[in-house]
Amino acid sequence: MYSVALSIHVLAAVFGAGQVLALFLVAVAGRRLALPTASTVRLLQRLLPLAARGFVALFVSGAILDFSSGRAFDHALWFRMSALLLLALGILAGLAARELRRQSRLAVSSPSALRGVERIFVGMSLLVGAAVVLMAVKPW
Repeated sequence: MYSVALSIHVLAAVFGAGQVLALFLVAVAGRRLALPTASTVRLLQRLLPLAARGFVALFVSGAILDFSSGRAFDHALWFRMSALLLLALGILAGLAARELRRQSRLAVSSPSALRGVERIFVGMSLLVGAAVVLMAVKPW
């Protein structure tokens, strides 16, 4: 069970959380290349749920890893902090989805309108980076 959960955890990290940087790059490219805002927003709306599902898969597979190892990680601060970072990523994903819905309803099609979403995706990227460092280094 442990090896299956570990495989799912790694795949979710790469294909789920790894999408966060792609979201940021799409938002930046849409704004800087002056692409139609509606098209960029639709693309981001399609990509964001994939990343969100990746966060859920990471959280669930991490819990399975912990339980299948006899709850060996419960005491570790890095494990608890990583779980909190995943929850914060979920909150930011919700904020990004709300902002994208708002953008899709607006009649104004200004590339600079994507700046708010870009900032959210930067925050998400930083949280993913912090979680990766915690998981790799396991400092506490």
